[in-house]
Amino acid sequence: MYMLNYDENSSINNRISYTQTSQSGKILINLDFGEIIYPSTIDWPGKVSLVVFTRGCPFNCIYCCNSKFLDKDESNYKEIAYIENIISKNSVFLDAVVFSGGEPFEQHIAICMITQFVKKLKLQVGIHTNGAYPDRIRQMIESGSVDAIFLDVKAPFINERYNNIACPSQLYPKDKLIENIRASLDICCKARVENKLKFLEVRSTIFRDINSKLDDIKNMVEPIGYCDAYVLQQGRTEIAMDNKMDDEQIVTRNELLEIAKFVRRLIPFEKIKVVKVRTRELGDEIIP
Repeated sequence: MYMLNYDENSSINNRISYTQTSQSGKILINLDFGEIIYPSTIDWPGKVSLVVFTRGCPFNCIYCCNSKFLDKDESNYKEIAYIENIISKNSVFLDAVVFSGGEPFEQHIAICMITQFVKKLKLQVGIHTNGAYPDRIRQMIESGSVDAIFLDVKAPFINERYNNIACPSQLYPKDKLIENIRASLDICCKARVENKLKFLEVRSTIFRDINSKLDDIKNMVEPIGYCDAYVLQQGRTEIAMDNKMDDEQIVTRNELLEIAKFVRRLIPFEKIKVVKVRTRELGDEIIP
């Protein structure tokens, strides 16, 4: 029997995990599971990671490159023991386990339980997130369950523009979108300053005529209180969910470098330790 659980303390009354009752009466936690990739050296730079992709996301971003994980799929529920077994078998080769998606914080009870198992293996935990659920991010950080957050800032902090890019689901409160993203950013920056996080990467995927203007970039980076790295990622139209996007919207490496130099001049090292560009041609490049 599957029972839908709710987070009563969250302003967003959305699914967080499913449970199953075994024949012995034991409650089993399930994860709406996408896939596992290992080893990975790109999902947490400098770490050898196993990456768990979860299903389900409150957003339908026009340029999403993981659209196959957006929809919930009951046929893909896996008991967390299934995930833990794979992690355990490969733990000797790993530095970390990274959760991506989809949006992992949609299922934060299941994720939190798996991270507790990961911690017992003396591995670090990273989570990729769109920042939709600040309360859940705060809870995970305060519990010591996560070491690194990789937070997307998708657009200028202007409600209409962010909504047009993120395209939240009908269940997500669009009027709270900017408030929630900003709250998640503030929570993560504060946690990093207080060493409750070991690493914080803020990143933006850049497309021409969507979020590439310098005024847009300024609006996106000025609220950052502190992060280890701000990454300007080269958008890829060929894998974007919106098939109306075309190659003319791709920002070149040289253009990204110029934007990154603007960010480096604008924001002091005390707030953003490293500015990077991430392209298909050369991967990560640090801007001096």
